[in-house]
Amino acid sequence: MSNLKVKTITMLLIAIFMTSTLVMATPVSAVSASPAIDGVIGAGEWDGALEIQVASSKGIVRVQATFDYLYMLLIVEDLTDNRILTSLGSNDKTSVNINPTVGASWGMPCDIIFEMGTDAASWGGVNANDIDGYQTNWVVDGVQKSLPTNLEAMTLFNGTHRITEWKLPLASIDPTYEDILKLGGNFDVDERGGFKARYPVDLNWSDVSTYADYTYPKAPPRNRHGIVLFDGVYMAEMWKTPHKLILVEFPEDQESSYSLTITVMTQNGETTYIKTLIVSPRYDYLALYLHASVFPPDYVVVVSSSIGDLPYLVASRIGIERVG
Repeated sequence: MSNLKVKTITMLLIAIFMTSTLVMATPVSAVSASPAIDGVIGAGEWDGALEIQVASSKGIVRVQATFDYLYMLLIVEDLTDNRILTSLGSNDKTSVNINPTVGASWGMPCDIIFEMGTDAASWGGVNANDIDGYQTNWVVDGVQKSLPTNLEAMTLFNGTHRITEWKLPLASIDPTYEDILKLGGNFDVDERGGFKARYPVDLNWSDVSTYADYTYPKAPPRNRHGIVLFDGVYMAEMWKTPHKLILVEFPEDQESSYSLTITVMTQNGETTYIKTLIVSPRYDYLALYLHASVFPPDYVVVVSSSIGDLPYLVASRIGIERVG
C-alpha cells in the first residue's frame, strides 16, 4: 500500500465521515442462520430453502447450504420408529447422493453418499459409525470413510412421520460461488405395506439431469469503500477527540474469508491494543479508527492474518504518519 497517495486517503476520510453506515466483515455464506440439528422444525429456520418433492407424495425434502455444510430436512410417512437392528433383513433408511458422475451407470461414483438406516446390510454390511440410533454409510468419491466428527444428524418420530435433520460437511467438494450441488436420494420405510420413495419424484440414478439442483449465489460485488470500524466511538463524536486511522489493504485475488489481527505495541513489545476479526473477500480494505491514547509515543503496529502479513498505513487528521 505504499503507493497510495495522500489525496486518495483524504478522499476516503471524507467518504467515511459523510456516511453513517457501519459494515462489519463476516464470512460469506449462502445461509443467513444455520438450522439447528435437533429434529424440530423451528420457526423460520427452513424459510427460503430449496424444496424437493418425494415420489408418491410420501414426504418432502428441504435443502440449504453454506460453503462448508449441506443442511437437509427430510420428512417421510412412517408408522414405526425403528432404530439399529430392530428389523433385521430389512431397513428403515434415508439416503442422499451428491454430484453423481455424468454418463456413469447409477451415477457412480458420487462426490458424497450418505446413508442412515437400521441395518448396514442395506449397503453392504459395513457401518461407518452409529449416530442417533442408526448405522451409517459415508462414501467420498466411491470410497467408504469414517463418519466425520462434524457431521450432525437427528431424527424424531411423531407417530405418522419420520422427521430427520442433517448437517453434512462439504470439505471434500469445497464448493464456491455459482457452483451447483446435484442431489438425489431415497427413503426406505420398513413396515407392513412399507415402501421405497425417491426424491426428486422422477429421479433416475444414472441420469444427472433428473437430480435436484442446489445453486450457490453469485459472488457479491467487491465493496470499494471498505469496512469501517469505530471501536466504540459514535460517528458524531469521532472528530471531537484525537483519533488515528489504520488502513489495511486486502489482496484482490483472495477467494475465501480469513482472520486478521491488528496489534499496537511499544518498541519493547508491550501490547496497548489488539483486535482480531474475520474478513470477507468481498472487501478491498479495512479502515479502523482508534483513540489516540492507544498509541504510545514509540508505537509499533503489526498487521498479520491467516494468509500472511498485509500492507497498511496509519493516518491521522493531519496526514500520513507511518507506512507498513
